Amino acid sequence: MLVLLLLVPTGAAAQPHDNEADNARAFADIGVRATAAIDAVTAATEGRPDAPSTCPASGRVRGKARKRAIGKVYAAHWIARYSRATLPAISQAVDELDAVHTSDEALRSGRTAWRRVERAYTDFGSLRPVRFCSVVRDYVRADFRPPPAMRRATEMYGRQMGWDTTDIDARLGRAVERLIELGVPPADADAFDGEIDGASDAQ
Repeated sequence: MLVLLLLVPTGAAAQPHDNEADNARAFADIGVRATAAIDAVTAATEGRPDAPSTCPASGRVRGKARKRAIGKVYAAHWIARYSRATLPAISQAVDELDAVHTSDEALRSGRTAWRRVERAYTDFGSLRPVRFCSVVRDYVRADFRPPPAMRRATEMYGRQMGWDTTDIDARLGRAVERLIELGVPPADADAFDGEIDGASDAQ
């Protein structure tokens, strides 16, 4: 027993397995990188060249309900494109966060939030790309009976709009507060949320 005690450095038992201040800095750095990547995608997708009004067949769509119907199709595919474009940055952030071994509950909760966003964006991005104007044309030619591509988009739109981010927002908020408590400058800590609700805001 004496030999074992002599082999243990003085005070080693009191050292934590993780330095949470370093973990917080790592989390913040990941958030800053992810936010920059997401912002770049957002800036690149601000233009909407395929907006409903630009399609030749759109002029034959009359009535608020029918116009709303094709608007949902457009919105669903716009969000799907945005989700696919931002998913690499989100997945990269999740992988990097997973590599940080932290026991801090607020940081772990924030990481869980990013994982849930990744799952949602994977779902939203699974809507198969189509030529929007072709869908509108088929809708008109079918005497305004929604073709399969339109029905798929409408169903996806319902999932996109029904996405409840309350828990995610709360988790991210707690993580940001904890990052600041652990010494991360507020500007860097704020980036941890990644503005990951951008797809919904972009409609």
